[in-house]
Amino acid sequence: MPTFKDSAMTAETMQPGDFEARVTEIVNRILARHKPRHQRTDPERESNLSERFVRVEEELKHQRELMIEGFAQAEKRFEQVDRRFEESRQDMLARFEQVDRRFEQIREDMNKRFEEMFRHTDKRFEDMHYALDRQVSSLRWALGIITTLILAVVTAYKFIA
Repeated sequence: MPTFKDSAMTAETMQPGDFEARVTEIVNRILARHKPRHQRTDPERESNLSERFVRVEEELKHQRELMIEGFAQAEKRFEQVDRRFEESRQDMLARFEQVDRRFEQIREDMNKRFEEMFRHTDKRFEDMHYALDRQVSSLRWALGIITTLILAVVTAYKFIA
């Protein structure tokens, strides 16, 4: 059977049976290079492996215990953080309540000031209205007296003249 190095097969020169033979040859060559090795069944080696397995299992168990302990410590830390957060939240709520009370007090003070200002303004308008009424009334009297005097003078002039 020819090897790959002996002849270069191409699609034109290959016969139908050559392909199978070529694939079989390549597979056999690869298998020959990579034959499974025979495992040693040395009792000392098996004992060493068993000891190593036991040590690995013990180390894994120890690692698991450390992880459980770490998780427990993390849980405690989260609880502390939660407590501090809750305390901070309560403090903030108390401050917000104080601010709300302060705003309410300011609002009440402003309402009182506005009411006082409007009362004062109303009083001033009433005073101004009263003063204006008095002035208008005085002007009416003065106009009436002047008109009467003018009519009296005109009548006296006509009577005299």
